[in-house]
Amino acid sequence: MLKNRKLTRALSFLLLLVFLASGSFYESAAAQSNKFDKFKQGFSQKLDQALKRSADALDEAVVKLFTSLNKSDALNVKIHSHFYDARIRRYFISLSGTGTFRGKLPFKISKGDFQVSCDKEVSYDFRVSEVRHHKNQLKFAFDGAIVVSLDRISYELMKKVPHLAASGALTPAANLLTNFLERLNIGILSEAISDTFRSFSTVAIARTGADLLNAAGKNKQLRKVIKSAVDDGTIVSFLGLSILKAAAASLVNVAGASLGATVGSMVAPGPGSIIGAYLGSQILSHIAATVVYKVAVKIPTIRNLKKIHRSYLILRHNPEDLVAAADHKEATTKVLKKVFYELNTEKFRLFHLVLERIDKFHSSERMAFVQLLKGIQQKLLFQVTNEGDWYFAKFYYQLKKYVIEWNLEDQLPFTTAPNALNNRQ
Repeated sequence: MLKNRKLTRALSFLLLLVFLASGSFYESAAAQSNKFDKFKQGFSQKLDQALKRSADALDEAVVKLFTSLNKSDALNVKIHSHFYDARIRRYFISLSGTGTFRGKLPFKISKGDFQVSCDKEVSYDFRVSEVRHHKNQLKFAFDGAIVVSLDRISYELMKKVPHLAASGALTPAANLLTNFLERLNIGILSEAISDTFRSFSTVAIARTGADLLNAAGKNKQLRKVIKSAVDDGTIVSFLGLSILKAAAASLVNVAGASLGATVGSMVAPGPGSIIGAYLGSQILSHIAATVVYKVAVKIPTIRNLKKIHRSYLILRHNPEDLVAAADHKEATTKVLKKVFYELNTEKFRLFHLVLERIDKFHSSERMAFVQLLKGIQQKLLFQVTNEGDWYFAKFYYQLKKYVIEWNLEDQLPFTTAPNALNNRQ
């Protein structure tokens, strides 16, 4: 159990570093989600325009950050797609690349391939592959996508920041987020991330903390924040201290009640201390929610359905995204394999699960699952017509019922031949 926790922290860290600037906000419980669903019914055109501005600022910041990191010795990054889908108010970015970690972790990561996933306002699914140790370095490859739900981020931000909560409106929260993203100092972020990949160790965090305490002078609150980060000793705290070190010239004048607020004020003067405090308070819960799977272990069907959906949305905007196309094909194949395995043993739990989960998606997004549904349809029809197992006709018509309700008949035509199918309906 302890080994799994360490693996989760380490691999999620490797991904957390490269998109920290986009924000890591925690996911509400189901009750909170329901409240949001009711709240969003009153969304206005003005809010949609504000969210679009946030998306534009986020896109510019994220692309600049990855471009800058690509020039460092820590990461090689290729961006495949990046866009904002205004209909569902989500920002997407898919990417792949390789990385080298030259620091010293307090534990060892085993070799192999892993799947790293998290479902939050900022969600991601990455395959971390070719993890290996080479000359005191940890090398790895990665590919996947990040999805940012800007409406939910604004909603959570509105609830947590006092003056925004008092207004009860999302547009000011979206505007604050935009202001923060527009002011982000990408150079400082890139330098700090590269430095963390290059030099993190328990000794390095103590040395960095000592240097910063000297630079902080008589700023008692800042000294308290630095000491707390050193005592914490985690990689995320080292990243925070690295950001402060990169901006040491103006360190004495910084005031913040937490590492997050202090870091925020350095990378985005003005709105940074507010957003940074909120962001910093959520990072640990964000990492705790990250799930790491050894690739040899079966990834749950629900997660693959989400992967099918996400990669389809990316392909709808960028049909040339080969990574998204491969993800869509791979996830579809995995779900079909599991469903077929159950059908071959006359079990139908996953069959019903797939239909129920697809039914929860918006009508405009169910096209993502046409290939999956077509595979299930063909399997059921084969069982009836070729194997003579008429019990499967019942499920064939259940599938047909859903397809009609989803208005997918043109993509998934159903046959009534042979006549025996009608007789068994």
